[in-house]
Amino acid sequence: MANPSKAKKFNTYLQLFNPIEFPFTLHSDAHHDFSKSNKSIHPDLIKDYITPYIGKNEDEYTEYIPCFLLDEQKNYIAVVVWKAGLKEYEYYVLTYNNAGDVIHHQVIGGMKSDGEKVISRIAIIDDEKSIHMVEGELKDQETDYDPLKTKEYSFVLNEEGYLSLEH
Repeated sequence: MANPSKAKKFNTYLQLFNPIEFPFTLHSDAHHDFSKSNKSIHPDLIKDYITPYIGKNEDEYTEYIPCFLLDEQKNYIAVVVWKAGLKEYEYYVLTYNNAGDVIHHQVIGGMKSDGEKVISRIAIIDDEKSIHMVEGELKDQETDYDPLKTKEYSFVLNEEGYLSLEH
């Protein structure tokens, strides 16, 4: 059986990502809804379109879930992928050119723990171009975030397909 063409394979990958309505918040449990409503990503598609860019430190417990199509323009296509591993998960925006080559990737939400502290990131997506991320830290046995340790980031998806940090 012949391998599907690169364009057909990339189109198969993109079909896993459905558009959403904005505004939208990516919180700690949002991936459950995506895993129920979206098809899983075939290992060959993960190998071609995800792990070369965000698959560092991957192990047998790493999981990927297609979340949604963020934006599609003449020069790029932007999707959101959930990546989970031991003691961490992250939401990534990946942008690709029309040939399926990655342009840019950026973490926009998630959670990481080193066993002593937990870093939590929540993304508020206003529209296909504007993403706000709030990052907070909890230490072991704490129940509230320290507002002095909370950071805010704003990203804008530009016309070249790069998610740039706004100041």
